[in-house]
Amino acid sequence: MSGLLPNPKFETSMMAISMSTSSLAFRIPSGFGCAVSTRMSNELGARRPKAAKLAARIVLLIAVVEGLLLSGIAVAARNVWGYMYTNEEEVVKYLAAIMPVLALSNFMDGIQGVLSGTARGCGWQKLGALVNLGAYYGVGLPCAVILTFVFHLGAKEL
Repeated sequence: MSGLLPNPKFETSMMAISMSTSSLAFRIPSGFGCAVSTRMSNELGARRPKAAKLAARIVLLIAVVEGLLLSGIAVAARNVWGYMYTNEEEVVKYLAAIMPVLALSNFMDGIQGVLSGTARGCGWQKLGALVNLGAYYGVGLPCAVILTFVFHLGAKEL
């Protein structure tokens, strides 16, 4: 969709850096989600629901702390982060402007990653898949299209 914007080369460059940053940031909570999935299923299989509940709470706390830490780093490094990918000032400045939005998005994705792991550990894979599908494609994608193309906010909202 960024290719449909008025300056597609510029917008697509910023989107590529944003997606790379998001992928990097999601690796940590994704690992936590996998770990809690295994722990939850083991504890529930051993008929220890209190231990499973504790594991879910602990991993959620860890994800929140990790998300706040990474978001803080992303916002603090927003003026130099883009230089790891490009030397074009305009792209770096645009990325710096959207970094707070990207940090918030990454924080929320981290929470989603560990909650999805918790749901998998409980055997609720179908429910987790439906919630993720609805959140990303039923709500997120239409909102991105409306904010980008109707309200003309640019790739910042993609």
